[in-house]
Amino acid sequence: MLEKEKVLVGKKNYLFLHNDTNHVIEQTRGTYPLKELHCEKFSMIQIMRKYFLKSKNVQYYLLIAPNKESVYSQFLPDEIEKSPERIVTKIIRELRKVGFKKISYSEDLLIKESRVRETYSKGDTHWNYYGAYIAYRELIKLISYDFFNISHINESDINFMERDKKGDLLSKISDNHDSVIVADFHKTSYKTFDNEIPNNGHMMIFENKNKALPTCIFFRDSFGGYIVEYLAESFSKLIVLHQNNIDYSIVLKENPDIVISEQVERFLIGLPDDVHGKFNKEVVHLKKGQT
Repeated sequence: MLEKEKVLVGKKNYLFLHNDTNHVIEQTRGTYPLKELHCEKFSMIQIMRKYFLKSKNVQYYLLIAPNKESVYSQFLPDEIEKSPERIVTKIIRELRKVGFKKISYSEDLLIKESRVRETYSKGDTHWNYYGAYIAYRELIKLISYDFFNISHINESDINFMERDKKGDLLSKISDNHDSVIVADFHKTSYKTFDNEIPNNGHMMIFENKNKALPTCIFFRDSFGGYIVEYLAESFSKLIVLHQNNIDYSIVLKENPDIVISEQVERFLIGLPDDVHGKFNKEVVHLKKGQT
């Protein structure tokens, strides 16, 4: 398939995913044929994470990043209508049904904030640094119910600026650059480790000058990369891993106060495998062996 066939041009030249492996347009319409008991299985994985981590005195939170198609649905072509009954809404409903409440999904707030400032770039699938900040702020608000000593960055302390960058969608159809929002703010955290493995298997560690803050392990996908610098300001130590399964070997070694799993909405059609999924060191070993 040609790269340009993976891009859907919407109204006012907003670009969206199309013909992708996650069938995001079908998900948006609510027509994706979900496997039987999928939502229940996904919910049980979250419950098992919650109770295992709780037995180790670790609090667990799930961060779901909304699809661009969910936040900017008004710019989709007229024939594509966002359904209120999507995989994400079914999963959140099932999670609440089984008593899992530590979910952060900021679709409504991102839609509202998008009227003030762009939260997703026109030519990219991801939220920008302003959209990531909105999600970070809501996540920290949720965590603060359990950890009174957690800090957060105030929006007034951030300078949001526009920069030229080639988005992942725009790059498939054009050599032009897009105007994207980036963030500049004073940091009390600093990176102490980066294995420099691209994508899956990437691991970073951040330390903060404020050692009174809780510690955290953050499992993420590509959306999580935009929120890392914010999170590093809220934890005395932040370990960041690019993978959708929980690497319990690292959790048991580090004994953090908090574990956060971030997953973009369109990836919810897959089930994370915490039992057979590879440890970070296994992924790193395989990737280094290929170079």
